[in-house]
Amino acid sequence: MRKQVMYNYITKQEYTGGNADTLAVAAEEFESPYFLTYRQAISINRIVKRGEHGYTLCRIVKVVDEKSKTKRRVNRPKYFTVFNIEQTEPLEKAA
Repeated sequence: MRKQVMYNYITKQEYTGGNADTLAVAAEEFESPYFLTYRQAISINRIVKRGEHGYTLCRIVKVVDEKSKTKRRVNRPKYFTVFNIEQTEPLEKAA
């Protein structure tokens, strides 16, 4: 059985690592391999359908450590939630 590849709907980037594994399990209930954040959905005039639940993913980002005297950059996790494109609908329809 071949592993299905998941993509961000807007950037077309492939999800990798643990995020890809999380979405592969989630995608069993969807036909589309495309996911996006709530804000990305709004940016293309779509809204998440009422009652839908997203999937929490994690990305490592570099930030300035304010506690450090040298203001060095450190890696920190950034959590965000994505929804399958099938969990959204056109914004006009939701009103």
